[in-house]
Amino acid sequence: MVSNRTSYQVQTDNFRKVVLLGDAGVGKSSLISRFVYNQVTRVQGPTVGAQEHARSIYLNQSCTNLTV
Repeated sequence: MVSNRTSYQVQTDNFRKVVLLGDAGVGKSSLISRFVYNQVTRVQGPTVGAQEHARSIYLNQSCTNLTV
């Protein structure tokens, strides 16, 4: 189970990187915004280049830092 977002990064040895790939206009940036910041944006301009965001989650009673 994934916990709610915290405002700080928890120290851990578990790191994972998630990469989203897909066609233009399908909602990749919106999905990341919802997962990392719990925000929904109705209108978002095109993303040029790459974005990187981080979030700590608790999974199987262990803290994992995700870079999305």
